[in-house]
Amino acid sequence: MNISRTALLPLLLLMSVISTAQVDNPFESIGKKGKILTLSNGKFVETFDYDSIQRIGSVLINIRSRKIVRLLKSTAIFQKFSDNSSASRWWSPDPLATKFPEWSPYNFVYNNPIRFTDPDGRAPWDDYYSKAGKYLGSDGAQTNNQRIISTDKFVDIESKNGGTTSAAATSDLQANSKVITVSLPGGQSEGDYFKGLYAAGNGDGKDINTYKEETTTLVLDPEKATLTAYTNSDKNNGPNFSFADDSKIAGLKDGSLIKIGDAHTHQVADLYPDANRDASVQMRGDGVKAAAAGVPLFTIDSKNVDAFVPHQGPMGTYVTPKDNIATTPDLNNNKFSILRTALQYFGGK
Repeated sequence: MNISRTALLPLLLLMSVISTAQVDNPFESIGKKGKILTLSNGKFVETFDYDSIQRIGSVLINIRSRKIVRLLKSTAIFQKFSDNSSASRWWSPDPLATKFPEWSPYNFVYNNPIRFTDPDGRAPWDDYYSKAGKYLGSDGAQTNNQRIISTDKFVDIESKNGGTTSAAATSDLQANSKVITVSLPGGQSEGDYFKGLYAAGNGDGKDINTYKEETTTLVLDPEKATLTAYTNSDKNNGPNFSFADDSKIAGLKDGSLIKIGDAHTHQVADLYPDANRDASVQMRGDGVKAAAAGVPLFTIDSKNVDAFVPHQGPMGTYVTPKDNIATTPDLNNNKFSILRTALQYFGGK
């Protein structure tokens, strides 16, 4: 077996790291074998399927004897030992989960690690928004709230504490801010509100003319620290077009309220092939609407929620389509919030 020195050196370095693996067996009391901890020397849970034989690229290595046992083609699939590349290394609960026992270990991906991913692996904390709805930064709390604060106060606390994540800075920030809450007409939950919006324009499952898109305007009240939605008139809407006429929302006129997004329903998606649900397919319609309004636009069909997020670039406004940011059942069951997500997108987090 011939391996060049150039190829062997990085391989040996990887072997030396992996060989520091520790054995941890939290299941010993029930007669099961423990997981193999690697790379982080047990700080995080990084699981491999096999004790001694590991795959690194196209090479199978015995990490105990430090010998290469087989060379594979780069395209080969070796059934006995899984490919433990970095792409699948965190195929396990959040490594920070033990720090937050009161939360689900998968709450960082809305309890669905197959659909969603952890964007940066960091612990959750409170996010701060200015009274103009713009994201300012985060503290070191473990509560994952959205808060509103004056920009001057945030900058002052950050400067005084040399940052915003220390215990002192966190305490000061929280004392000078308000937790943002969701407040909808009649005290209903966000899930119930959007279920009602969808039902109002739903059809008979056959005739497209029995359907009607329903629209709502998403709003931040900076003084009350609340997020709410205003249902718009559907007088001029049709089965696959709508108008978000929010001219009658008084607070938007006098500046006491901030529009952070729009949302409308796509009930007729059930009458077309599923491929049409993809956000990129809707760019000519909903993407153009988001660009014109200058705020995030959310669309809701019977299966998924999509988003269209406008940005300002050197060449003007462009829109990023975000496909399937949540399932509609999760929205209806209050496991996902369009209002809070709208604030994140609008605020530039």
